[in-house]
Amino acid sequence: MTNYTTNAAYPYPSATDQLVDYPTTAGSLAGYLDYLPNRNVIINGAMDIWQRGGGGFIATDGMYTADQWRYAQTGAGGTHTVTRVDQPTGSTLIAGMNPRYYLRLSNTVVGSATAQIIGQRIEDVRTLAGQECTLSAWIKGTATGITAKAVQNFGTGGSPSSAVTTTLGTATPTTSWVRLHVHFTMPSLSGKTIGTNENSFVEIQFDCGASLGTLDIWGVQLEQNTTQTAFERRPIQQELALCHRYYYREQPGVSNRFSSAKAASAGVAESQFYLPVPMRIAPTNLYQSGTAAHYGVSNAPSGIIALTSVPALAIASNRVVLISAICGAGLVAGNASELISQNGAAYLGFSAEL
Repeated sequence: MTNYTTNAAYPYPSATDQLVDYPTTAGSLAGYLDYLPNRNVIINGAMDIWQRGGGGFIATDGMYTADQWRYAQTGAGGTHTVTRVDQPTGSTLIAGMNPRYYLRLSNTVVGSATAQIIGQRIEDVRTLAGQECTLSAWIKGTATGITAKAVQNFGTGGSPSSAVTTTLGTATPTTSWVRLHVHFTMPSLSGKTIGTNENSFVEIQFDCGASLGTLDIWGVQLEQNTTQTAFERRPIQQELALCHRYYYREQPGVSNRFSSAKAASAGVAESQFYLPVPMRIAPTNLYQSGTAAHYGVSNAPSGIIALTSVPALAIASNRVVLISAICGAGLVAGNASELISQNGAAYLGFSAEL
């Protein structure tokens, strides 16, 4: 690099100062595309975040597994599991990438299923519409005929257009990791109508069809480009915040607090819970372990009182929720209290998934 120089009389660079001397071997700025931030519209493409647990999930149609990754199938029956596979520290299975986990879809019984899909829904059907795109991913496994698709779903409300499915290509993985990529043009929205409920999306799918076997997948990237670039690994804090827009789970462990609360009566406490990031929409359901005794309310001088029913969502916005905790009796109305976990399996989950 040419030395940076300035005229002492002028503390800022003059017109003749050379700030950067790009390597002559580069020829252009094309190589710098590998380092542009936020070019990957896939969230959790490295499969690092599993708020719902590491599986194995007995996969059913519409089930979320790793954050943002959804299992779907056409046809009934079969035995399908999704598992988080841990990688040893310093693993070189994927050269230079050092993945922590990857996702495995196992189809041991197909039943009448004609499509077995692991996919991700990307918010807003306008995403990359009419643009040249490249989809890339590392895959391996024993399943055959894996078909990649892009599905533009125009949402609900009003009279939205029917979904448009673009088949991108088919490949059969081997038992070794290979990065595959496909270049395509996302169809334009010309002549299309988007639903009024603001829930349209583009879904990237990896479809095993009716194949038995496994599909291992990692490093999924969708970008506006005519070729693949280096896989973008965002800082884990940023990736987690992106996931929290669609799903957030609080699981504090035994005898730890979920949030502060107030006793509304002798038998009901109301707990106000602040979400870590604004969610896509206000969550409409509160997910929990299914067992009332896993939850309690601490309210002096009564100590910890077990709930008689599971916590329920009372009021919600996309930033704050109010949780109703019913324990029957023993609270002192107006007193400060806490909603606590009484079992390691206790959790509170909030969903704004597409």
